[in-house]
Amino acid sequence: MGSGASKTPNVKPKMTSSTYDVTVKKTEEEKMAEKHEMNVSNMYMLKRMFKQLDPVVMNSNGGVQGKVNVSIKYITEKSLLLVKIISARDLLTKDVRGASANPYIKVEMHSNENMEERSTSVKQNTCNPIYNEVFMFPLSIEESTKLRLSVWCHDALGEDDFMGEHVINVSELDCSDVITNKWLSLHPETDFSISGKIKISMTYQSPQSLFIAVNDVTELRCKSQKPQISIRVYIPGVPYVFETKPASDVKMGDDVSADDVVSC
Repeated sequence: MGSGASKTPNVKPKMTSSTYDVTVKKTEEEKMAEKHEMNVSNMYMLKRMFKQLDPVVMNSNGGVQGKVNVSIKYITEKSLLLVKIISARDLLTKDVRGASANPYIKVEMHSNENMEERSTSVKQNTCNPIYNEVFMFPLSIEESTKLRLSVWCHDALGEDDFMGEHVINVSELDCSDVITNKWLSLHPETDFSISGKIKISMTYQSPQSLFIAVNDVTELRCKSQKPQISIRVYIPGVPYVFETKPASDVKMGDDVSADDVVSC
């Protein structure tokens, strides 16, 4: 016997296709917004790159790392500069036998052609020493004065090891009858016989190109009377050293036009 049920044929839906114009023209406001977002992105990338220049963040500065905390006050009535060495932190040990150092800090006052030097006590087996030691220097506020704070690791069996330094132009500090407190990053050793100014400009292009234009060098002073001048550029995290073409036959006091572009 039949079931009485009738079969219903499967009817497939008809497929239709259409082409739509989805092109949307960007307004001037949208273009400006995109350009602004790109500029902001590039700015943040540059900030991250500059942050890497801090030797505490990235150790690429010839084994120099750490910071020194110092308070400075100039007493106008007595013509005295007070320098308080408070502490240091994140120092890089020079002793391959252990993870700690025996650091102390030299405080040098360079004014005109004179130099006075003081030293803190030595702190044993630490990369984060605390000192809280105060030093006084007679000083005329009119003098051109540099304050050099250099960190050394005491070695009882040989020469003490240099751990880094920071040089301050005292005239640039706002410390007359007020206390100025700063954390200062350590840098490689400074040769005071060399001085001058370098004019540069920098441009960052996405995704990862930094162009540094070395324009000129002014007020050059060094021991050699006819030096060959070239400028090296170090970028933390980049395993290369970039150098400009040497400029020769330069006399002391001359201005040097380098006009080189270094691509990093």
